[in-house]
Amino acid sequence: MTHTVNDDSNQRSSTAVLIATSLTLFSMFFGAGNLIFPPIMGASAGTNVTPAMIGFLIGGVALPVISIITIALSGTDMRDLVSRAGKSFGLVFSVLVYLSIGAFFGLPRTAAVSFSTAVAPLIGTQSLVASVIFCLVFFGIAFYLCWNPRNIIDSLGKILTPILLGLLILLVFLSLASLPASHDAPTGEYTSTPLAAGLLEGYMTMDSIAALAFGIIVVTSLGHTGGGIGAKVVRRTSTAAVIAGALLAVVYVGLGLVGHVIPNGQSYSDGATLLVDAARMTMGWPGQIVFGLIVLTACMTTAVGLIAATSEFFNRLLPSISYRAWMIVFTLIAFVLASAGLSSVLAIALPIIKFLYPIAITIVFLTIATHPLRLATPALWTEDFTYHGFEWINANDGDHNVITYLRKGKDVEGRKDLVACIVNFAGNPHEGYRVGLPFPGKWEEVLNTDSEDYAGSGVTNPGVLEAEGRPWDGQSASVRLRVPPLGAIFLRPVVD
Repeated sequence: MTHTVNDDSNQRSSTAVLIATSLTLFSMFFGAGNLIFPPIMGASAGTNVTPAMIGFLIGGVALPVISIITIALSGTDMRDLVSRAGKSFGLVFSVLVYLSIGAFFGLPRTAAVSFSTAVAPLIGTQSLVASVIFCLVFFGIAFYLCWNPRNIIDSLGKILTPILLGLLILLVFLSLASLPASHDAPTGEYTSTPLAAGLLEGYMTMDSIAALAFGIIVVTSLGHTGGGIGAKVVRRTSTAAVIAGALLAVVYVGLGLVGHVIPNGQSYSDGATLLVDAARMTMGWPGQIVFGLIVLTACMTTAVGLIAATSEFFNRLLPSISYRAWMIVFTLIAFVLASAGLSSVLAIALPIIKFLYPIAITIVFLTIATHPLRLATPALWTEDFTYHGFEWINANDGDHNVITYLRKGKDVEGRKDLVACIVNFAGNPHEGYRVGLPFPGKWEEVLNTDSEDYAGSGVTNPGVLEAEGRPWDGQSASVRLRVPPLGAIFLRPVVD
């Protein structure tokens, strides 16, 4: 009986942590930018609001959810994910992402936007002294909430996020109940391609790259409370990401409808002014305070997530410097930048983020697309750090610009744990290209980057390939292939 009671208690505790983690993830995603994009989209889309909103949800919800899941599939943080493209690339890319969306862009922006949007209109000034005082208080609170990383889930998921959701629901409900429905015609790109226009707006939230940074908090939290990294943590992380995504979707739809129904919605140039007016129309002068609290809470939760995620990442990168020391460094940098002015920093950081973002999305989709192959082919990862896992077939075919090599797992003798890789660096395909293989028999193509599934030209080798007992490139057998341009092929033995 005692054992059953303990199991039930552990189950309830695990579920509570999962829900709190989901709310925390939602709150870290939902910053000031996420607040102002949907209303303008809803106003601009007019009668095409439905396809536009679907596109927005694909770019602003589906992509970040998938990004969080890829972190769990790859390990514990962004470096585990992007290091598949090489250790040096993984290090440089991860550092640039954390710095650009952290201390040098996203973090100071949370305080700057909070001050200019929520506080300055109430106090009637945007002076440097007022900005400094506000930033000191803002980052002081964020610093306190980040002090113990294991308490972040409690601080955000159980306190700040419910407040944020309550205020958002109040604003959306009153706006939809009080404001007359609008039937404006769509404008701009929303006239002819509303789905694509909405997708681009969702893409510009840039939450997918933030998801790669925040993933470290989610995976670490669920790993501490539900076991080590493994299938269970992947399932729990995926569930938390889906729940957070569902909350984002509901809020985005609500805010988009606010922009859709507000009178003269297409006359607004930014979402913040639109929402302020919606709050005033429905709540009078307290509406400005409600909107200010929404902005402050949204920016605070994002700031806490950025400080914690960046500090934890750099602590793992350089363990000799503690998590709290990194907290101090990044909080001070953000404080100085937010207080002194953000325009020059934005001019440098924003182009870097726009450059990194497509790369991040590409890595995410490659990870998702190749994960089934990775699970079914241990040769690609079990011997990554030993010389047993790799063997050149031919590294000297400069005439064709092709290299060939073997990846080996632990069961090479059984012929199951083996992959032959052919990579063509030339811009033209090679028909009938002969490749050396360790033994004759049946082989199959398990990956071809030129497949039409990946928007390639379709130079593939379908069906079973029969390797003959003709020695080639120092191997005892060989096979003729179609080698795609600027592409790679993975072959695996067919085991009966």
